[in-house]
Amino acid sequence: PSTYASIISTLTARDYVSRTESKSLQSTNLGVLVTDLLTHHFNNIVDYQFTAKIEDEFDEIADKGADWRKMIKNFYEPFHENLLKKEAEVTRAEATERPSTELCDKCGSPMVVKYGRYGEFLGCSKYPECSNIKKIPKPSQNTGILCPECGEKDGGKVVMRRTKARKRIFYGCSRWPQCNFASWKRPDDGE
Repeated sequence: PSTYASIISTLTARDYVSRTESKSLQSTNLGVLVTDLLTHHFNNIVDYQFTAKIEDEFDEIADKGADWRKMIKNFYEPFHENLLKKEAEVTRAEATERPSTELCDKCGSPMVVKYGRYGEFLGCSKYPECSNIKKIPKPSQNTGILCPECGEKDGGKVVMRRTKARKRIFYGCSRWPQCNFASWKRPDDGE
């Protein structure tokens, strides 16, 4: 259905999931963080039985003309009350950080993985006293294939990467920008 496609598109655009090389979906670190947060603080909303109950109530409204206002009121009042409670209870750090094994270069405190508008980065856990931040290097997956353009001469390897905008998978040289090899298709071992 069209709603499925739009949901997947939204989840991908917000970086909650990404597509693997085989086109299946996998959770990103941000997706895991959000899921954990929702499960911990809104466990009744993400529960399968709750979803089934709501679907049954929608069927009652569609098939038997049940009062939709009552259904919305029964859902929204406790949800809104819990939401207000959680807004006061949940810290921004809990919603946007996770621990890392790195130590701060400036003060020696543990670094935490934070989520900003441009993706993940490492920040000092002592912020605002220490405002040290570091980029998290993007992992590139080595395919073990020599680069068709420079592999024989300079030892470049073909690595799998993702485009920034649409997160599409492509293959490029590990020596980029010295070598500009790029391909949408995975080169064969023999190329």
